[in-house]
Amino acid sequence: MTRPFSLSVAIPVHNEMNVLPELLRRLRSVLDNLTGGPHQIVFVDDGSTDATFDMRDRAEDQPRERGSG
Repeated sequence: MTRPFSLSVAIPVHNEMNVLPELLRRLRSVLDNLTGGPHQIVFVDDGSTDATFDMRDRAEDQPRERGSG
């Protein structure tokens, strides 16, 4: 028996508050069209000094998105 395809995308972020919404919009669109699943997005914040960390926390409201930092 074959296991279903599931993809995890790890994204390092550092001061990305201006581009994170568009990145998420595009990535969600791609993941939504992939077979299998569930697919997840993992954010790794390496000490951002802008609002990236807060935006990432809001993204965690989505069940497939996780943050670390």
